[in-house]
Amino acid sequence: MSGGISNVLIVNSTALGDGDGLHLKTSRTRGGYIRHIIFENILIDGSDKVSLNIGENYGSVNPECGASWDPPVPVIDDIQFRNVRIAQHPDTPFKFEGLSELPI
Repeated sequence: MSGGISNVLIVNSTALGDGDGLHLKTSRTRGGYIRHIIFENILIDGSDKVSLNIGENYGSVNPECGASWDPPVPVIDDIQFRNVRIAQHPDTPFKFEGLSELPI
């Protein structure tokens, strides 16, 4: 497993400029987890891709793992959004991409 992140609070913040506003990502080829994350009082302004992007199909195989490595299914769990505002957004303000074996 490549690792994971948990028990994070992001509060009173602004995401400005290019790219995705908020992007949580993991991959079937790496395993890992994203859990117990809270976004509170967030302003997303000027993202030019996706304002809120959560995906489990990011990246390629972890080069540090052997060819026979069979990673566990990545987990995205308990993500909370409280008072998240999008001032300007692209054509796709939200994108949620799960896995067939563990949908979001």
